[in-house]
Amino acid sequence: MRKKLTQVLRLVERLIKEQRPSIFNEVYLTGEEIRSMFGISKRSLQTYRDEHVIPYTMLGRKLLYPQSAIFEVLELISEKLCDEVSIRVWRASAPPLHSHA
Repeated sequence: MRKKLTQVLRLVERLIKEQRPSIFNEVYLTGEEIRSMFGISKRSLQTYRDEHVIPYTMLGRKLLYPQSAIFEVLELISEKLCDEVSIRVWRASAPPLHSHA
């Protein structure tokens, strides 16, 4: 019986640890999760906050980042990068505007 209770307790602890906070149906990520996902430093994450690149909220002393907004920012960045690459490819393949003959 004690072994079963210990197993259940460990399962509950694991579920609590893995559960992401949700407020008004929005899933929030921690700074550690954001840094791990994108391979950025604490300082870079702070810079993104300071420059209003990514939204965040404070719950007590804990900074949380709305997952949907983070993905929107990533989508915008991705679209911008794709547009820049397309422009570079187009410029590289376009004939010269004027020739010096």
